[in-house]
Parts: sequence; structure tokens; C-alpha cells
Amino acid sequence: MKNNKVVLTSMIAIGMMSGIIFTNETVHAEGQFGPYTELETSGSKRNVETTGKYGLFTKPERDKSAKMVLSRSIMKRMGTYTQKDRAYYLSHDHRNDTYKGSRYYFRAYGYRLAADGSVYYRVVTMNGKYRGYVHGGKKLNKFSGGIKHAQTTKVAQMWPDFDWNWEYYLANSPVMTAPNYTQYKAKIVTNDYINNGQDRLQVFKSKVVTRTREGDKFMYVRDLDNKEIKGWTKRVSSDYQL
Repeated sequence: MKNNKVVLTSMIAIGMMSGIIFTNETVHAEGQFGPYTELETSGSKRNVETTGKYGLFTKPERDKSAKMVLSRSIMKRMGTYTQKDRAYYLSHDHRNDTYKGSRYYFRAYGYRLAADGSVYYRVVTMNGKYRGYVHGGKKLNKFSGGIKHAQTTKVAQMWPDFDWNWEYYLANSPVMTAPNYTQYKAKIVTNDYINNGQDRLQVFKSKVVTRTREGDKFMYVRDLDNKEIKGWTKRVSSDYQL
């Protein structure tokens, strides 16, 4: 007990000499967080990928009651995609290996601030399977730490032999609001290849992209016979679909 008093007295003395006052509030502040707040910037600006420097938790990691959702090693695996991974995707009927591919980009949608200014973002995978908090740096909307901004698609050119003067039709590929897993909650507009497969399609020259990770190509189409059908698809056909 006497030794403890000596140590405490020394700490107070050092604090007074450096101009710092130690209080109970200061000690406990490290484990305190501000209220949960929704992010309001455009969703596409909140697409992120993991760095593997931090894990994913049910609450900000420094909260004593936080539980791990995904380890740092899994988060690192989710955030990397190499030519070897793409070769795997192509050789396995367009299926990615475990924890790989566009489905494991994340969307940040909320945050809590720690007492030291650290930002803990609430994130969810593009396939909706995992969600939780990850350390994201100390500047709001400037992702760092455990996540960084992700460019989920890149501008591309259509195949060289594509004839823009030809009429095209829906092929065996759904029309979606965004290429698969490149935006959170991308939805299927139609995959009715029987009825809509006979509708004429307009393919837009200015809207052709590849998914950054898998490298597969998507084009934006509009159904000229059904104005409600428009979006992104992987392939079109020069023939009616019967």
C-alpha cells in the first residue's frame, strides 16, 4: 500500500511538472465513444476494402464488450486480390475462392468517435454476410487504418468485333442496377430470358466497365420495348432468346 502511494505521488508530480492534470475522467475516457451516427455522403463514395491492420468487431474494438466478427488475417485476405485469384475465378466456373472477390468489398454506413478522435466505422460486406465496426483512422470520411477507399469498377472498352449498328437482345445474364457486388444492395431488374429476351436493347458506348477484381465486363443496356428495364448486364445476344 505504501509503495502504491509513492508511485501515485510520483505520477501526480510528473503530471504537474508537464502541465497535465490526471483525473478519473481522463483515465476512463479511452474506453468511451460518442453516439452512433449515420454517414450521409453518396453510397458509392463509401465503398471500401480492408487492409488487414484491424479486425472486425460487434462494437468498436476498444469497447470491453466488443466481440470479434472477423480476425485481422481474414480481413487481410478479403482485401487482397491477385492475378492468381483471378485465374482461380476463371477456372472455377466464375466462382471465387473463400473470402475472395467483389462480394467482400465493404460499404461504410455509420460511425462512432472514440475519445482520442479515432473513427470506428460501421461496415457491411457487399454480399451482406458480415457487418460490424472497424478502425478507420482519425479523419471522418478519409478512410485509413483498417480500411481504404475501393474502386469496385473500372472504365473499359467493348470487344473489338462488337457491332454498334446491330440490334441486340437479352442473353443468359440478368440485368442489374449495378454489376454484381460493386454496389451495396445491387438488385436484379430482370432475368426473364424468355419474354424479355425478345425485346430490342440499346447498348450504351459510354457505359462499359470491368469489375476491378474479377476483370469481367459489364455493359449498360436499355430495353427499347419495355422502358422499365435498364441496367447492367454481362452479355447480350444478336438473336432472339426462345
